[in-house]
Amino acid sequence: MKALILASGTAQRLRPLTDNQPKCLVKINGESILERLLEQFTRAGIGAVVITTGPFEEQVLEAVAPFRAALDITTVKNEIYDKTNYIYSIYKAREELKDDILLVHGDLVFADRVLTKLLQSKHKNSVIVKKDFRPPKDFKARIKDNRVLEISTKISGPETHFLAPLYRFAAADFQLWSAGIDDYIKRQEVHCYAENALNELLPAAVELNPVYIGEEICLEIDDFADLEECRALLDLS
Repeated sequence: MKALILASGTAQRLRPLTDNQPKCLVKINGESILERLLEQFTRAGIGAVVITTGPFEEQVLEAVAPFRAALDITTVKNEIYDKTNYIYSIYKAREELKDDILLVHGDLVFADRVLTKLLQSKHKNSVIVKKDFRPPKDFKARIKDNRVLEISTKISGPETHFLAPLYRFAAADFQLWSAGIDDYIKRQEVHCYAENALNELLPAAVELNPVYIGEEICLEIDDFADLEECRALLDLS
């Protein structure tokens, strides 16, 4: 299994913290988000990691250097990071993504227990979900019969639940998603979420199953409110 960390965004909502560093290197209680992810993957026995980069790539390369003894780390730069969404970053990294894939956004902070649950899932493809929690700005999953039918930030209703962008995909099914992403890029649809391409495959071509969590820490750091909430939660853990 190979982990894919998407860390190519501009993080406008965390300025000025991100004026001179990428969001993945923002420190939370003394440790950057990226360092935390790499330590978790090392403990979980994941040997290879691909990191997509955007601004301040040199800082990312410096930050990952101490982890190269334990992890096979590849970086792929999205040269037009300020003109595209991460759908284009995945496209750029596609030649490195032929294995079973653990995909995570580079601003996601989660407890070890969350990763353990995902890796222990009996399903071929799985994603982390928190039931009956519908934060307005975050991804939600529409779920029926224990299958994810749709992923979007804009859906609502009792059948929708918070989806953390922490996925595990079998190689063949990730290749289907990758092929869908290729089609979007060919049409110059580079500003949307990669999940738009995935939605066209769910649930008929690709079955994606939720892995439910409870009160474990799991949140994206989009803005300063998220940052302060995460710091407080980690202080209590």
